[in-house]
Amino acid sequence: MNDKGDIYSLHSWSRQNGIKVLRCGGLDGDGVPIYRAADRRVITQSQEHPFVSPYTYAPEPDVGIAGASPASDGSGEFCELLNLRSAPGGTGLLNGAGTDAAGIDASGRARWVLPLGRCQGLYSVWTVGEITVTGVGGTAAVVAFDRDGLGLGTFSQPAAPHYNGYWLDHPQAIYAWKGADARACVMICDNYNGCDRWWRLGDASRIEHATFPVKLEATAAGQIAKLPPPDAKQVAARAATATVRIPHLKEPMPIDGALEKWRKAGVAPNIIITPETAVVGINGPRDASAVVRVAYQGRDLYVQVLRFDDVVTFHQPLERHYMQDCVEMCINGFGQGFKFDVTRTTDHGDILYRERFFETKLAQLLPADHAPRVIKVLDDARDVPERKLIESVYGEDLSDCKVTISEFKLPIDEETYAGSTKSLFPVAPGKSFWLGFMIDDNDEPGTDVQRLMVWPATYGTFSPAEDGALATFDE
Repeated sequence: MNDKGDIYSLHSWSRQNGIKVLRCGGLDGDGVPIYRAADRRVITQSQEHPFVSPYTYAPEPDVGIAGASPASDGSGEFCELLNLRSAPGGTGLLNGAGTDAAGIDASGRARWVLPLGRCQGLYSVWTVGEITVTGVGGTAAVVAFDRDGLGLGTFSQPAAPHYNGYWLDHPQAIYAWKGADARACVMICDNYNGCDRWWRLGDASRIEHATFPVKLEATAAGQIAKLPPPDAKQVAARAATATVRIPHLKEPMPIDGALEKWRKAGVAPNIIITPETAVVGINGPRDASAVVRVAYQGRDLYVQVLRFDDVVTFHQPLERHYMQDCVEMCINGFGQGFKFDVTRTTDHGDILYRERFFETKLAQLLPADHAPRVIKVLDDARDVPERKLIESVYGEDLSDCKVTISEFKLPIDEETYAGSTKSLFPVAPGKSFWLGFMIDDNDEPGTDVQRLMVWPATYGTFSPAEDGALATFDE
């Protein structure tokens, strides 16, 4: 609804579906708004001027909608949050998110387009006076722009409150309104903590609009019209893929938590996880850091995680096993592959727990006789020279830190992948898979807290598999 009381029913903006508009005919004698069915109309996408993708520069007739907001001035214009198939970032696992914003005039023609497709998911759109806002799903940041789609900046939670929430996951996660002082306010609710925060935005009167005449001569226009379209779709910029080599063990190795056997086998730690990739609350390598060894023999993965920590916590049942000290290893993504969590629980002891996002029927405690595991805690790290890999980075002495040794063997076979054998992958020299680690930390025994750090830096539980590291088996 805009400031004049016009109601917009915002469904799909495409050739087949439109935006239903019910104009307000004023107020009756009791001050109740008047709406007449005869005043209802539908705005559909302009067939004379089809929407043109800002990425392919070609018409994109099948335009999805993730939200819309009418202009406050009653002009009949509105801002659409679009879901474009051509957007390079897509929306990942986000529910009903959009990719880009566009301003639509009263006839259904796109007046401007604001490409935001590299944000990988936008939620909700609200217009308050001069300001329109939307939220970035993956980072819970707010993007603000004006009536012409020109950027007014972004903002998110400042560092001081130590907020460690994750993401937005529904259109209702953002709401904007006009405060008593006529300033725009924005409230945001994240999916992880269910935490509501709100901000009052700056004075919109400071926004200055200016127009400039642009003239294109007929000759130049003809030359531009003859230019060929781009050959390829634009792609989102991304960090280089992290890689790791998985050494080949000459013979099977006992799962006993001992360190010397790895050294004798010539397997040095091939993964280092530091607080550089941690959320707020992990305050340096003495608080939490880790080195990891991964090797293979036959179809078995061998993993040993040496975690340096100031406080060791194992106080949770299986249901909340990640809200304490825990090692999470993800193979080929949480959406199509599996995440394997290793920790000590109050109801099931030392666990190796298999999970896949949204498919709870596939959650399984792997039996110890098939996938053995052991967890040991050392009182200090004086006899653990692997700590020097962390100390050399930070220049800090970790010798008095506690060390949690989490060691396990994970067969990549039909029993481990029961219920999803199609997800099995070959374990052989030269073959590869996607690998990611998350180290969960809780320094407050008895509480439900999950602070964490990841490896590689691009990995996240709900990220695509390719955001992990490309792990390749050695000869």
